[in-house]
Amino acid sequence: MIERFIKYVNGYVKILLVGDSKERFLNLINARNIKIWDIVFNGEQITFYIESKNVKKLKIILRKTKTKIKVMERYGLPFFLFAYRKRKMFFLGLFVSWVIVYIMSLYVWNISFEGNFTHTDDELTKFLEDAGVKEGILKDDIDTTRIEKELRNEYFDITWASIEIKGTKLVIHIRENSSQYTENNEEEQVHGDIVCSKNAVITSIITRQGTPLVGPGDEVNNGDVLIQGKYQIIGDDLSVLEERPVKASGDVIGKVIYNVEFTMDREYTKKVYTGKESTSYIYDINGKQFTSCLYGNKYKKYDIITSYEQMKIGENFYLPVIMERKIYKEYEISKEIYTEEQAREVLDKKLQYILKKIEENTIQILENNVKIEVGNEECKVSGQVIALENIGSFGGTYE
Repeated sequence: MIERFIKYVNGYVKILLVGDSKERFLNLINARNIKIWDIVFNGEQITFYIESKNVKKLKIILRKTKTKIKVMERYGLPFFLFAYRKRKMFFLGLFVSWVIVYIMSLYVWNISFEGNFTHTDDELTKFLEDAGVKEGILKDDIDTTRIEKELRNEYFDITWASIEIKGTKLVIHIRENSSQYTENNEEEQVHGDIVCSKNAVITSIITRQGTPLVGPGDEVNNGDVLIQGKYQIIGDDLSVLEERPVKASGDVIGKVIYNVEFTMDREYTKKVYTGKESTSYIYDINGKQFTSCLYGNKYKKYDIITSYEQMKIGENFYLPVIMERKIYKEYEISKEIYTEEQAREVLDKKLQYILKKIEENTIQILENNVKIEVGNEECKVSGQVIALENIGSFGGTYE
């Protein structure tokens, strides 16, 4: 590899040799330690390669052997520079571009995180900014050991952190502790009641700890105490000898009624795209914005599709240039009327969404008495959903 590079810098040529003493010519070259390579015999002709600086050394050998040579092709940097000798500004531009790219390579222009699930990228980015690390910082100014240590100290659930610099990209690898800390010391448990979370009729109650205040068939309202966080010690005479605070625990199942009701007009507005669109670009270069010609506002009604892209060379060589692309799509407003079938389909989708939300927190839906009515101008959904739910939740702490 190094030898090929040296040949390219020095320059070399492909030579065609003709004459009757070609073998003697080759022997004299070998005797004078003139290096040639890729020798090819083709009938009465021989071709080979030789460094351009050694071509002059062949003159004496040519006279002695009465042979002739012809330069067929030229390779290498000297010939390239000679061919473009009149394009000085071109090479100056290449040099300046190289200098700019080199200077930019000394900085970090993109920061990303890997392995974070609990903490968002925005949260961690804000932490890094407070620690003095942000896009545009010199690579040499980043104290990776300090940042890794501060990350672990700031976030107790981050058990391991590693900083890697790829090109102009800073990658922070994080490992979080997903296990939840639980306190089993009963003396340090928080005391409190199980309270009602929704208006309901009790169907069953199982008390594991505490004193139940309701039973099956009782009507309860949101906020009522269902299981009191107190344990009573009863004497032989049925009097309360001692009352101890505990953390109430148990399952309280109740029948909950959901009233479902909403309306929808049969007439609706619809966007009809005309197919016309225009695009504008905003370039953010290290915090300074430059806008291209803007054509989007020539439409009266339009949607905007915005996308962002950070410019980069290759995979990890990010540049301090962010391109914001805005596509403006023109549309017109058209008034339409739902057919009965379409109206029922739209209402049913909304109803199914509501039922799905109800099902997420229920044990079982007992009754679904919701009906869909389609009128000439208005559609209506109304009725009740009756479900079984665990209506008890811990709340109302006390000493």
